[in-house]
Amino acid sequence: QWKNVSQLPLHLCITDGNDMCVESVAEIIDLNKQEGFIENGTSNVLQSLVLPWESVVDILPDACGSLDFIIAADCVFLEQYHESLLQMIDYLLSPSGTFVLMAPSRSGSRYRFKQKAEKEYSFQVTETQHYCNIVWDKHVLLLDDLITHKYEPLNHYPSLLLVTRNENK
Repeated sequence: QWKNVSQLPLHLCITDGNDMCVESVAEIIDLNKQEGFIENGTSNVLQSLVLPWESVVDILPDACGSLDFIIAADCVFLEQYHESLLQMIDYLLSPSGTFVLMAPSRSGSRYRFKQKAEKEYSFQVTETQHYCNIVWDKHVLLLDDLITHKYEPLNHYPSLLLVTRNENK
């Protein structure tokens, strides 16, 4: 139905807690505008933003419960940040929204994040290992020869977590 992303009625904000990463994303956005991949003057908004999770209320005071999707990757390996990430998700996620996370186990930190999300925040978390045949087939191929490829599934293979608000909360 949609010919390109610029026709979608959405607001996309790409965030990171690191200034240099956000500057890089801003440059990529500008280059895509120059190349015509992102139309200027449309109702769509694409921006980059430094967003330390613990500062979300101060930085986005009007965004409470406003996001339908929050997408993140490989951001739960440092367990001291689980609480601030979950607080941010709880603050920003709309009642019917979904937090999409791709993350490897990293010595069980993903599991502990999932447990905290379910127990302390009453989120419903669905975890999937086989979410894409192409990725799964590569994973299986690498498992056949772990030494040659220096492949460590617990550190390299991400699971897909879908986090939603628990309807029974």
